[in-house]
Amino acid sequence: MREKRIYCLWLLLALACCYCGYSQTPGSSDSLLNRPPADTLHHAQAAAAFVVRSIYIEGNKKTKQEFILREIPFKVGEAYILQELVKKFEIARKQLMNTTLFHEVVVALKSFEGYNVDVSVQVRERWYIFPVPYFKPVDRNLNQWVVEQKASLSRVNYGAKLLYNNVTGRNDKLRLWIIGGYTKQISFSYDRLYIDRKLRWGFNFSFAMGKNKEVNYNTINDKQAFLKEDSYLRNFLNI
Repeated sequence: MREKRIYCLWLLLALACCYCGYSQTPGSSDSLLNRPPADTLHHAQAAAAFVVRSIYIEGNKKTKQEFILREIPFKVGEAYILQELVKKFEIARKQLMNTTLFHEVVVALKSFEGYNVDVSVQVRERWYIFPVPYFKPVDRNLNQWVVEQKASLSRVNYGAKLLYNNVTGRNDKLRLWIIGGYTKQISFSYDRLYIDRKLRWGFNFSFAMGKNKEVNYNTINDKQAFLKEDSYLRNFLNI
């Protein structure tokens, strides 16, 4: 009888241990009920603010980094939710392309650590120097130059233009014209969008000077009448 009681006691202890072990297993129904749904976790992460820790700019051999940063609509230290940050990436790409300095711009996430993100801005620059030949008759139209003036080269302006964009890496533009022939002329212009550190103020400067030996002084029977001398009749300077 005593042995039977001991056996029953051990059986009750074994059942109690099994019940406790089952109630503490990770896959139990209580754990599943307390775990938040996957879509709820995803929504929480999307709604969290991500802090821009750093911005890495690559591919800008000529263009200054501060000019590129000015066109980007977010700064280091600012925080945005994920959807807004993605929109900022697209705005940054469009604004950089609108400068006409780049063939291609890619703005993307480079890396992240927790809610700190690093942004990569990759650009591919254009060619900025363009020498252009210049040839233009001075008469009112090509027919007048060919028929009335016998396509005389003395009535042609010829020379070269130099177009130089992004001279200092700040989207500035330089134009130089050297013209000979009918009119001896040299002209120069320089346009810079920003001259201060905050990139708010700009300036432009231009001048042209030249001379020629012939002046159109009247129109007779629908034809231009010219006064011509061996010495230069007209000098001009424009600033």
